Amino acid sequence: MTSRVPRVIVCDVNETLLDLGALDPHFKATFGDGRVLQEWFANVLLYSEVATLAGPYSDFASIGGAALDMVAGARGITLSSADRELADSLAEGFQELWRKAMKNLREIEVDPRGHKT
Repeated sequence: MTSRVPRVIVCDVNETLLDLGALDPHFKATFGDGRVLQEWFANVLLYSEVATLAGPYSDFASIGGAALDMVAGARGITLSSADRELADSLAEGFQELWRKAMKNLREIEVDPRGHKT
């Protein structure tokens, strides 16, 4: 009996393929400090992992919005409707990037030696 080796590709998309630095001005305008972006994104990653491991499922947009609320609340900041619209736009952008990444990954062919063709 021949054992079959599963074909798996693991990619780190966040902060590898996505330049989060482009969001600094938005976080600076809202929080007075663009570095708050890193705190927000750390929360997004943390709660994404928690939801993935423990359930129930939550989409990235919901987690991103909740993390934004948590960061704002911890800093005593009330988010404006413009801030909320930005958060919604970011979530939509992440979802589109994810769809494109998945499409591109499906198109990669690997030969039996593990080389991309």
